[in-house]
This record gives sequence, C-alpha cells and structure tokens, in this order.
Amino acid sequence: GCANDTYQSTQLRLLVDDLDMTGLSSFSSSDPTVAEVIGSRVVGRQVGQTQISAYGQTAAVNITVNDDILMPELVARIVTSLSGPNARDQTFDSEDDIGYLHTYAMYTNGDTHS
Repeated sequence: GCANDTYQSTQLRLLVDDLDMTGLSSFSSSDPTVAEVIGSRVVGRQVGQTQISAYGQTAAVNITVNDDILMPELVARIVTSLSGPNARDQTFDSEDDIGYLHTYAMYTNGDTHS
C-alpha cells in the first residue's frame, strides 16, 4: 500500500439532462474501507474495489483503488494577456515581477488536474 495510507481522491458530479445535480444528492460507498465518500468527494483508503452510488441507487459506478505510482508532469503557463472588460497585458522584465500562473498536472494514465 501507500506509505501513509493516502490514495488519490476525486470529485463526484451527478448530471441529469445536462443539469448539475451534485449538490442536491448524497453519495455512498458499498465498502468505505476501500473508498470513502466525504460529501461529493471519493477518497481511496486501501487497495480493492467498491461501488459508489448516488442516493437511492439512481446512479452507480464501480471503482478500483490500486497502489500504482503515477508520476505527474507539471506544466506551467504564464498568462501574458487577459481579455474582457478588465483586459491588461503582463510584462515580465525582472525576476521580481508578479503575474498570473496557471499550472496543471498530466498523469501517465491520462488524468489531468488544474
């Protein structure tokens, strides 16, 4: 298992006819020792399989928690201009300059996180 028994987590979303109903539902795990549901977030607890369900079994998904190590590739992008009513350019001509930085992680399994 993981050194500190911490596995990845993910955010649940319940879409009904393209409407986000996540906040109006509750979720549960058939085996909280494998994956625990906290609000609308699923947290892996140990290697295994379980089912995550929306209230009343209206929707369910089977998940697998494993102990594979996924190394992310961090990709940083510096915003050099913004559009809209408060548009402005950023100029970086010193290491002391401050600006906007957007970073996301790409994992070898195809997951991305911002």
